Amino acid sequence: MKKLLISLLVVFTLAASMLVPAFAAKGVDIYLDELSMSSYIFHQGTIHPNAPWIGVRFEHPDQKPWYYDASQGTNVAIDSPHTIGAHEPWEGDAAHDPVAHTDLTWDISAFAANNSLPFSAKVCKAGGPNNNAEYSVLIDGEQKWTSGVVNHENGLISIELTIPKGAKTLTFRADRGADNTWGNGEFHLVDAKITLPAGSKVTRMDKQTFSYHGNASGTKLPEESYYIGTQYESSDPAHFFNPQYGFANKFTTKNVISGHQCGDNDGNAYVEWDISNLGAGYFTVAVCNNATNAYQFDGQFSILVDGEKKAESAVMKGSDGLWRGTVQIPADAQKLTVIVNWGTDNITCGAFTVADPIFVEDPPAPDPVNPDDPSPTTSDALVSAAVAVAFAAAAVVVFSRKKRV
Repeated sequence: MKKLLISLLVVFTLAASMLVPAFAAKGVDIYLDELSMSSYIFHQGTIHPNAPWIGVRFEHPDQKPWYYDASQGTNVAIDSPHTIGAHEPWEGDAAHDPVAHTDLTWDISAFAANNSLPFSAKVCKAGGPNNNAEYSVLIDGEQKWTSGVVNHENGLISIELTIPKGAKTLTFRADRGADNTWGNGEFHLVDAKITLPAGSKVTRMDKQTFSYHGNASGTKLPEESYYIGTQYESSDPAHFFNPQYGFANKFTTKNVISGHQCGDNDGNAYVEWDISNLGAGYFTVAVCNNATNAYQFDGQFSILVDGEKKAESAVMKGSDGLWRGTVQIPADAQKLTVIVNWGTDNITCGAFTVADPIFVEDPPAPDPVNPDDPSPTTSDALVSAAVAVAFAAAAVVVFSRKKRV
């Protein structure tokens, strides 16, 4: 009897070990406050040159964001580090509003290339009861969710939707509400994230070892002549010129590599990675020349895989803003390169920025038994565990009957 009990214990333990991975498989969360965005915001009737504030209030960046809890009649601090503080547009007066909306837009093409993805977030309005607003989420310019007209008494409003496979952009939009008057209050977007399938792997390439070639003001410098997280020439927070409004936006992300174009006849500037240890997937990046529209220098960006050009920008001045490129990476690829050349002027154009270079490795193939389950072993594990449990239960029944006889 003792041996039988030990055997049953082993069977149950094995069954439990099979069930744990089957139910524990979770997706990979990508928080949007950690990605670069194309954005503009309004403040006191004018377009504000700063990007939205990350982790703090927009109007008071020394304070935590908050939401109004109507049940308690008080403001409650939001403790999540994944918050974006921004501002709704002004009152609809054409003199104040060059555009109708406040938009925060992300390139999600690398993440949604092969899968539909869950998106979730919370949003709240920070303002008095006489001010209202309306928030929405757009995928590739098409509205997929709206809050309707709300005010601060609605508290934290949950957002949940599915991003379709192949989607390119996700936009969070803030509009004035029905009052159309002092409707430019602050709002907070909280825990905005997309969730990749279980088993996905995301690698931030700015944190990986890379080779760099470039100059500073036409003078050749050592290979370490680049900055991580800041503007190359000034060590200020990295920024890109916004051609629509004529000012420089700060990057919301700090995941940037900033360097300098090469001088005349010194080849192309580039950032290059060894990707032989990565699998098949997609690489995405945002790049820009840091010169403003006051400079005539230009350059052209391209993405190469094993020396073969896979994507290329137009010839760009600093006034052209961001170029975003996404390319597919085969499983046997060895080398990934982001190049900036001299453009048409054939002279160095100054600093450039490579923002959010991200590699998204393809997740495991869906389980053919259960295509909606991203884990290829889940169904097998469930079947094996169920058989093991059934076997153990039957053994217990048989043992009990024998003992009674």
